[in-house]
Amino acid sequence: MSSEESKYEPEALLNSLYKVKTFEDVFQLMNNIKFAVLGTLYKMMPENYGMCEPLFYFGMAMGAVYTLLDSYLFAIRLSLPFRYDLREEIVRDLKDLISAYANLRNGELARAQHDFEAISNYARKEISSFYENLEEYMKRRTKKQGPTEF
Repeated sequence: MSSEESKYEPEALLNSLYKVKTFEDVFQLMNNIKFAVLGTLYKMMPENYGMCEPLFYFGMAMGAVYTLLDSYLFAIRLSLPFRYDLREEIVRDLKDLISAYANLRNGELARAQHDFEAISNYARKEISSFYENLEEYMKRRTKKQGPTEF
């Protein structure tokens, strides 16, 4: 196995997660996960034409995790007090994506699909919770500062 292929092994992706220091590292890891999953699904295509659903749920999961990451960046820029919760949730979601990818590589298509769907649903709940927290934070802040004038 070449070093290019080995960086897409589930263990290598997990190790990359533990080494993440910057947002660029996170985006690179997400791209590696995406490349690995899509490559695996492509290799399975001749054997199993029923993989459109796992692909759909993988896309939904990645979209939700990207949105969660955008929310985290927004929270950092505003120095919101609840931004640290988002970081932990993103790390957990990335671990779950890697775990689902490992299931996919082991030929467990139905389990991987279920995992991708669960990640998508959970990340969307996290996003909703973030914006509810943001709304409450802004209401409290507006009460303290009073109405603004134009």
